[in-house]
Amino acid sequence: MPVQPIESHLEIIMKKVLLATAVFATGLAFAGGPSSSGSEIVINGLSIQATSAIWATVSNKAEDEGYALQNIASNAGEVTINGASVQIGALRDTTVSNYADDEAYAVQSLASNLGEVTVNGASLQIVAATNSGFYNKATDNSKAVQNVSSNNACVQCVPSGKGGGKY
Repeated sequence: MPVQPIESHLEIIMKKVLLATAVFATGLAFAGGPSSSGSEIVINGLSIQATSAIWATVSNKAEDEGYALQNIASNAGEVTINGASVQIGALRDTTVSNYADDEAYAVQSLASNLGEVTVNGASLQIVAATNSGFYNKATDNSKAVQNVSSNNACVQCVPSGKGGGKY
């Protein structure tokens, strides 16, 4: 049996991820569209968030008491999903970096939920990465948080002021 090249294996993995998502979503009924009241987001039905990156750089950076928030295929804040939630990040040959310096605060989320997120249904979070790297760095009294296929309810971790310093 001949050995398949790496690209072939990646294609197989991506096809399986997409097939699993399709099967997961097929049995779900839509109860309605998204609605909003103030800063809260309410999604009545299936929520699908997908991001694909090939030969890319995804970067988030906060400096000088600043605050940087980057969400990719993610929910942040006060979100309610009355249905199933599918969050997928598919990366190939991609660098994902999060950096905070000089009393700054940087948060980067990929296929994740950050804050008060409620999913009233099934939840599927996948990050499939091939030949990719994840980097998270905080220097000089700063804080850098990186969420990958995860949930982080640390709402009190978010800085209270406009800048990130002294969080």
